[in-house]
Amino acid sequence: MPLTHVYRMRKLQVTISNNLGELNYYGFFAKKKVNRNIEFMISTIKKYLKLSLLTLSAFAIFNSELHAQTVLTTGDIAFIGYQSGFTATPSPKDRFAFVLLKAVETDTRIIINDNSVLSTNPLTFCKNESQAFWRATSPLPAGTVIMITESDTMATFGLVTGSVSSNQSGDQLIALQANGSDTTVLAGFSMTTWAVDCATSCGGANNNFTCLPPPLVNGVNAVTLNTTINNGFLNVSQLTGTPAEILAIINDVNNWTTSNTEQPWTTGFWQFSVTTSNSKKLGNNRSFSIAPNPSQGILTISSSQEWSRGYISNALGTKVVEFKSQPNKSLDLSVLPVGMYFIQIFNSENQPLGTLRWVKK
Repeated sequence: MPLTHVYRMRKLQVTISNNLGELNYYGFFAKKKVNRNIEFMISTIKKYLKLSLLTLSAFAIFNSELHAQTVLTTGDIAFIGYQSGFTATPSPKDRFAFVLLKAVETDTRIIINDNSVLSTNPLTFCKNESQAFWRATSPLPAGTVIMITESDTMATFGLVTGSVSSNQSGDQLIALQANGSDTTVLAGFSMTTWAVDCATSCGGANNNFTCLPPPLVNGVNAVTLNTTINNGFLNVSQLTGTPAEILAIINDVNNWTTSNTEQPWTTGFWQFSVTTSNSKKLGNNRSFSIAPNPSQGILTISSSQEWSRGYISNALGTKVVEFKSQPNKSLDLSVLPVGMYFIQIFNSENQPLGTLRWVKK
């Protein structure tokens, strides 16, 4: 939906638009008497346009065509922490955190919206709640954690315009990026549950939960705490893997610590190492495979070659499990903590047959 400013003058109306997908901003109406000289009219329009550009809402700033930004797709970020009513000086403030799963350039912008969804086609939100608008002020690598605190103008990395204020009776966060006339939904978080149907009106109970706009899928690129919990954070501190592997852990609510009391998480709690390969294999591993991956602990190893033993190490390289070949039997690794692991197997001559990355969820 276009961002539109309408300038009404005597016998002349000029409309200047800047597309913002389905996100709406209502401009002001400027009325000014001008003479009939068309050149003077044009100069007056330019004057008002210049003034309006200085006072545009963050929607316009974040959608400016003057700055290149990294174009993001669904799943390129993920929410990892949420605090409704964080006690800070001088007053309690809400905060949330997300991780970049793709490197971004300076001026990349992300919109964090806590309004309910009215329609998914076209994507339309209520306008009675709040938004925060984040902008990268320097290039940031994949794995960077961004924390935004209510009413602050600076995040841990980058600048913030606007603010998100959470409702302890229930609320949600939807991350978006605007690129010209396109709006991409990046990630979702709900402290309650996702509604089956979108809101038909704004305000009241509809402020407390929303439907999940496509292409978001709960457990894949969105997460819900399933019940009204004021605070929660991803309790897996170190993750290494592809974006899909990391998302599988982040968006599993079983990997979150939740409470109605404040949680002491900080951005330094998490360390993410994001790999760009789409393969879970490291080196020449065509000789064996593992399934399912990710899994909750039951794992089957299949190999085209005979093997005698193997071991599993964690993301820090520490050996945590050793095992022997057991044909037609699965490994039960359910006792291992959630996280990223590496599995290596050896033949009878103690020669390694390769290493595979495995995700315990």
